[in-house]
Amino acid sequence: GVQTCALPISLYGSEAMGGVVNIVTRKNMDTTASASLRLGSRALTEASTSLSGGAGPASGGIDANLDAQEGWDSDPSEPATNGDDSFDWGGRAWGKLAPSYRFGLDADAGYRQRDTRGVDATAAGAVFDIRTLQETADGSVGGRYWTGGTSTLTLRLSGTLWRSQYLEDQRESAVQDAYEETFDRRGYANLAWQWAPKRHLLVVGLDGSLEELASDRLEDGTAARRRVALYAQDDWKLAKILSVSPGGRIDLDSQFGVHATPHLAVRVVPIEPLTLRVTAGQGYRAPEFKELYLAFNHAAYGYELHGNPDLQPETSTGVTAEARLLLARRVEVHAQGWWNQVENLINPTLVSEGTSSTPAQYEYDNVGHAVSRGFETGVSWVANGPVRADLSYTYTDARNLDDDVPLDGRAPHRLAATVAVHPMQPLDLSASVEWSGPRPYTIEETVWAPSYTWIDARAAWDFSDAVRGEVGVRNALDARDDEYLGLAPRTIYAGLRVAGPTEAP
Repeated sequence: GVQTCALPISLYGSEAMGGVVNIVTRKNMDTTASASLRLGSRALTEASTSLSGGAGPASGGIDANLDAQEGWDSDPSEPATNGDDSFDWGGRAWGKLAPSYRFGLDADAGYRQRDTRGVDATAAGAVFDIRTLQETADGSVGGRYWTGGTSTLTLRLSGTLWRSQYLEDQRESAVQDAYEETFDRRGYANLAWQWAPKRHLLVVGLDGSLEELASDRLEDGTAARRRVALYAQDDWKLAKILSVSPGGRIDLDSQFGVHATPHLAVRVVPIEPLTLRVTAGQGYRAPEFKELYLAFNHAAYGYELHGNPDLQPETSTGVTAEARLLLARRVEVHAQGWWNQVENLINPTLVSEGTSSTPAQYEYDNVGHAVSRGFETGVSWVANGPVRADLSYTYTDARNLDDDVPLDGRAPHRLAATVAVHPMQPLDLSASVEWSGPRPYTIEETVWAPSYTWIDARAAWDFSDAVRGEVGVRNALDARDDEYLGLAPRTIYAGLRVAGPTEAP
């Protein structure tokens, strides 16, 4: 059950859809190294290595990883494949310098490459070898200065260069060969001031970004956009049991104009084990260049997704309410409900269903008026001990109000469970189960894709403090859905991880 997020994140805006990463470095002189290797069915290879350490005010590290696996074909009698071969590798280096308790610097840089290859076919019998090569290089540098009172000033500059090459090579002919190359360049700057007097935590900041896209698919060859945003949020503790967080953000976009998004959150703790939260506000999200102009071949997952240059920004108004109750410090029960009214919802819409030889086709589209409402409830066993478990149920009612049909791909019912068992010192067992109910898709009429159950399980054995072995399975029931949603077949794997401190140089 996917719910539409209508409430803005004032501090980060719509660019923080993937989350925020916080790196905490060591403060001693130890050097820590680790390496892991996992091998499995369909030539699965997952390898990673990392090295980090520090000396005095400086610390840093490097890491690298490689992920590769063969694709799959549900109908070998036809030349087209359902899932692509994939080869993904990259690395990152980071460093941090804190010459004094009032001042600090950090920087990081990385590179990643993803190469996918598959086979497509047309109804007329033409066969194409498809290759997509995507590269991303990014880096950032930031500084923090504590004024010595109750305020801190931070500045961060970052940049990303993304390149995509797409090749269609027709077998035994060059008539329909095609090659497309795309560059996306983005620069970003953030200046923030944090003030923390008694009972308050106020953050005020300024965001700025510049993006330029160059693609064979664009009529003029290039497109550019500039954005500036001012935001503020105050976490104000009015009393021991009551906190409020008013905030807001104003976005100025050279392509889509000015949009303001206020919000308010209230947190109440009426009794110690019970916490109540209510959040209400407005949201705004401008379409990304990739959603506007580009096509993505996700045949490795059973579908293709195409951009739409006529997309408009998404705006919303919503309310979320949540309650959490901790019982005997062992069991936590939680429930959450939401209601979001969305205008111009940016939604991947099914254009044509997939077959055994062709992936499903989706295109980004605006739904003029949509609503997403529902609730999620669950229970977690949170005690420290040999068993940890979570169980949750989600109900989602997401509808296109213009056509009075359900939104594509949103399953009304979803169950999820995870359990981790540590029966004895060297052995760890874990499993996760997700059941997704039928999902609606509408072209001329609404059809419901069948439900599926996805199970992952793993067993790990610690041979020593530094060496761990494991065996596991992904998609243990071999759930499949080639028509609407590509699900990778069952994968069985085994791996080894070695980690531990080494002497400082």
